[in-house]
Formats: sequence, structure tokens, C-alpha cells
Amino acid sequence: MMKNISTIVLALFTFIILNACGTDDDGPSIDDPLVGTWNVNNITYGGTATTTYPGIPAVTSPFTGESTESDFQVTFNSDNTFTSGGSYTINLTYTFGGQTITQPTTISGEQVIGSGTWELNGDKILTTVDGQASEGVFSELTANSFRLTTGLTQTMNANGATVTYNIDAVFEASR
Repeated sequence: MMKNISTIVLALFTFIILNACGTDDDGPSIDDPLVGTWNVNNITYGGTATTTYPGIPAVTSPFTGESTESDFQVTFNSDNTFTSGGSYTINLTYTFGGQTITQPTTISGEQVIGSGTWELNGDKILTTVDGQASEGVFSELTANSFRLTTGLTQTMNANGATVTYNIDAVFEASR
């Protein structure tokens, strides 16, 4: 069962990065253009995973993640398209069945975000990847750095279990 949970957690974090953005409250206004290549230096996750099996009470497990290595880059083009590449390693820490487990996980290539379109509206960015739109909020965006906060609720089914993730993620980048 622990291997299944590890697989589900890895799938969750891959989904987060593939979708890159969620929603959040207002932040400061954007002063500088987003166009250009950004090096994503730090990524953090936090939230809960609630797992239900038929006939068994639901179990809610907290999780956190913090990147340790990154050559992940995102390029926002002036035609409102974006691409990404590289990889990052994140230490995922989660508690399940009274045990706290920390597991380094490397996410690379197209698993990171892939490519899509973007639209900037004040401090909010709307991205679309494979037809799925998401929104994020910049708490910082200058000529040389940004901090993007996203939120996401995702439900996945695997091996007879339903897992609902409530996730907050922060991406910090520079150029």
C-alpha cells in the first residue's frame, strides 16, 4: 500500500507542475513584462491528501515539498506562448499511517510544464496547457525575479482508492 501512496503522490506533483497555476487573492500590480526566459530556482508545495477506500474511513495526510536542485526554465514569448524544459528534484515529505516519509523525486522534461499559452492581467496569469486553463497570482514580478503562488484541488482514482489533493504551491524564479 505504501508503494501505491508513493506513486499517487508522485502523480500528484507531476500534475501540479503540468498545470502550473491555480487561483489566489489579489497581490501587487505587475510593473515589468514577463517575456523572456526564467530560471525556476525554488519550488515549494504544501497541502493535504485525503484517501478513501470503499468501506473504510477516509484518511487525510499532510504533505510538503521543497526543491533541492533545479535547472528548470520557463520561456514566456511575446506571442503569448510559453515553453519549459529542464528538471528539478524535490524532497517530498508526507505522513501516512503515523509514519513521516521524505522522498526525493526528480521531475524532468515535458513532465515539468510543457508548453501552452499565457495571458497576464494585472498580477494574475492565466495559462492554458492541453486545453486546461489555470490561474496564478504573482506576489512579486520584477525585471529580474518573480514569485508565483498557485492553488489546486485535484481528485484522482487509483487502485480502488479516491485521493483528493488540496495543494498550495509557490514558484520562485530569476533571470
